[in-house]
Amino acid sequence: MSDGETKYGFVWGPVEVMRTTSLEQKNGTYRVVTIKTDHKTLEIYISPSGRSLRVYDDEHNELKP
Repeated sequence: MSDGETKYGFVWGPVEVMRTTSLEQKNGTYRVVTIKTDHKTLEIYISPSGRSLRVYDDEHNELKP
């Protein structure tokens, strides 16, 4: 259960999840979600199909599995 909704997302315990932006491309709309805690921020780029994710840390380094 979330602790509260924000204008563009929600707060769940120590984590804030927010929709950052949508990027229109010719093959569809990419979504960007930011997940933020007191110690770390991650940006997640989601492909139009939802099958591909790219995750970047707060130093703009791409995280790989």
